[in-house]
Amino acid sequence: DNNNTAFDGVDSGDSSSSAIGKPLTANIFFGDHPTPSREFLLQGGGNIISDCSAHDVDYIRWVLNDEVESVYATGTSSDEELREKGVIDNATMVMKFTRGTVVTLTL
Repeated sequence: DNNNTAFDGVDSGDSSSSAIGKPLTANIFFGDHPTPSREFLLQGGGNIISDCSAHDVDYIRWVLNDEVESVYATGTSSDEELREKGVIDNATMVMKFTRGTVVTLTL
């Protein structure tokens, strides 16, 4: 499957056996479909950073066979009502991994 192909292709120390080599950067876009209902978001569910990013971070850690060294994350709300309730429904994270790969995750 595609997940194993990505994992098998990444260089984890022996570049002679990897098709992709050592990734310098990666960009991941995650779009929740269908979008959560407004009621769900306003009840306190759906903070995109804590609810959704963990799955993508775990996946890229697995593919790279590496750990996150540092993270910068920021987010915003798409409208005033969500902003007033503290609901972040758009976010970007930049992660630097211990072997130097920089990954941008857009949620």
